[in-house]
Amino acid sequence: MPVCDSCKQEWSWKETMSGSLMWKSKAKCPYCGEEQYMTAKSKRQSSMMSLIPVVPMSITIQFGLSVFLYLPMVIVLGLLAGSLAPRYIKLASYEEPLW
Repeated sequence: MPVCDSCKQEWSWKETMSGSLMWKSKAKCPYCGEEQYMTAKSKRQSSMMSLIPVVPMSITIQFGLSVFLYLPMVIVLGLLAGSLAPRYIKLASYEEPLW
């Protein structure tokens, strides 16, 4: 789970998901109020996690499977990726360049 770079408090899963951190690259720490930014590595990892639901599409096309098999796979993998994403977020007190 993310740890505030300023006060070193660990954020809960709920605080991470409910905050703006999942939609933007910065959020206020719920404990000290300081602005926290996702690290560049966390941004890259979260963008890779968003590609996970696309994997079943290639499997479905490759093997000619039914759309009714594809949709449940996408939903399950999307929920799994979304629920695991906060565990890989690291925070910094400043915004790092992506590259």
